[in-house]
Amino acid sequence: MMLIVFSHIPTVPATSQITFSKAISSTSIKFEWSSVIGADSYILLVEELFSWPVKRFNQTLTSLSGQMDGLTPATTYNCFVYSSNSPPTGVTLVVTGKSTATVTWNEVNKVLLYQVAVSDNDNPSNPPVIRNTSSTSMDISNLEPCSTYTVGVSSVNVFLVPGEPSNVTHTTSSDQDSARINWTTSIGAIFYIAVARDANGNSHSCNSMGTSCLIEGLTCGQNYTATVVGTNFNCNSTTNQEISFRTGRSEGWSHDCVTVKKIKMKTQTNTLTLKKKKVSDSSFSFPAPCPPTNIEAFRDCDANHALIVWQNHQPTSIYTATIEDQNGAQLSCTNNTANYCKISSLPCGRKYNVTVTYNDGNCPSTSTPISMYSGIYSIKVTNYTTIISRGMGQPLYCNSTETQCTTGGLLCGSSYVVTVFSVTGTCFSLPSPEVTVQALPCPPTNITAAHTCAPHPVPVSWVPSGSAKRYTAVAVSSRGHKSECTSNETSCGLPGLHCGEVYTAKVQKITANSLCAFLIFVSSVPCAPRNVSATLMCSNHSAMVTWVGSPSAVGYNVTATGQDGHTHHCHTNSTHCEVPDIHCGESYSITVTPYSQTCTGNPSAAYSFSAGRQHETFSPIRPLCSH
Repeated sequence: MMLIVFSHIPTVPATSQITFSKAISSTSIKFEWSSVIGADSYILLVEELFSWPVKRFNQTLTSLSGQMDGLTPATTYNCFVYSSNSPPTGVTLVVTGKSTATVTWNEVNKVLLYQVAVSDNDNPSNPPVIRNTSSTSMDISNLEPCSTYTVGVSSVNVFLVPGEPSNVTHTTSSDQDSARINWTTSIGAIFYIAVARDANGNSHSCNSMGTSCLIEGLTCGQNYTATVVGTNFNCNSTTNQEISFRTGRSEGWSHDCVTVKKIKMKTQTNTLTLKKKKVSDSSFSFPAPCPPTNIEAFRDCDANHALIVWQNHQPTSIYTATIEDQNGAQLSCTNNTANYCKISSLPCGRKYNVTVTYNDGNCPSTSTPISMYSGIYSIKVTNYTTIISRGMGQPLYCNSTETQCTTGGLLCGSSYVVTVFSVTGTCFSLPSPEVTVQALPCPPTNITAAHTCAPHPVPVSWVPSGSAKRYTAVAVSSRGHKSECTSNETSCGLPGLHCGEVYTAKVQKITANSLCAFLIFVSSVPCAPRNVSATLMCSNHSAMVTWVGSPSAVGYNVTATGQDGHTHHCHTNSTHCEVPDIHCGESYSITVTPYSQTCTGNPSAAYSFSAGRQHETFSPIRPLCSH
């Protein structure tokens, strides 16, 4: 029997109204709205008028005000607010018997009424049974075995309107070991006792004050006779008829309509009639077939398979043998012609539960599980041995008491076959299935970087190795700046290197896991000097020029260019230099250019310098120096 349980999203008790709206900017509108009893949240919806497709903006809020941002200026909008409350949560169903169940759910704030609907999925033309309740649970009865039901739970508003569903499923077992006895009432009888006896005289009973009861604990596939006794607690009736039935379903069971003959019993006051009315296939619950019995499981270590054998075999139906380990992993085999089947490729070292299921196309029956061990099982394993082989040379070995081990000595770019054995004392298990492991590819070699002084990408080249089709070169400076390039050739250019920094460069293959090549160092061009200044030296008609140096520069060239076009120079490896032969009273443009061992960097910004005045407070009419 399958039950589908769902909860409905309830409608709200009333409609909230927008009480205030104001555009607070060209892209934002502020709203306020009225409170609704029973509402847990409000949905603010804004739609742009005359747009196609319609542009919508929405927010879900728990307060009575909100603001919608990100709107289009000078645009007309339709504005709405919807109120909602929470659906029932925590909807669960618990099977309380072979034909009964209880559905429960969490209370919804301010909801006073709930609706429970039960539908028969196997007979969709039948209308659902609907009941209302003010509690948070309801008992469901008269559920048929091997049937599917939909059970809906919804909170109801003041207009008695339910909402939308969400579904869960539940499956119950079938009845091979029980029988339901039905009868009609008898005048004077208060209490009824139904008794079923097998051929050996073993009896089982049930009792009820109604017109039916369920006798449980019967043996599947056995013949029984049943009688019913009525009592008023002072005296019992006598029976002169009985019914016969067989538990479970045999191969010759008819799926036609079934009529159970009448039984009459004498009482002091009236005649009690026990009968089961003729019913159609759509409502009659056929008993489930009897499950296979005497299950046996044999492990064949040499062939590495399990042989599952059973009895009570029906040759025209399908039998499925299933083994399930402690982690829930399953293997299975089927047979419809014999009472056995084989499960191959059986993992070693596991404990299994073994069951056999009989399926006649209507309702499956599963045997009682038995246990089976596949060789050495994990709680006795004391060690594991891993063999790593390259197909040539000596293999590598790795021993561990855990389920993992680490070993070195692998050759880059090589393929290895790995197998694992579990060991108990001197006993080895069957080997694990082979796993092929690919070692990391070998890195590129002979990496070189060309020293370029132009502001263009720095070329990097390498010698490839292995079968990689693409490579990535990466350069990282001491300050963390990163530059990279990708190529399917053996070179590429590193773009955007910062001036005055030393980069560490590497090349790697583009694979899931790859090895980097040997590292090289790349120096970028020196940065332009900063804070250039000059002071006139009147004693020898020179200018002392100073600046803030560049980290990677090894020297500097200073050039002073006069208004008449003549130039003066000095060179130094420090951050100051004296430019000779400065003409008094003339203006100069001074630049400082750095250079490294391989490149000349960018010059500094030009510094304007007027010879003949050391301080602005001196008169510009009278120079401080003369020719």
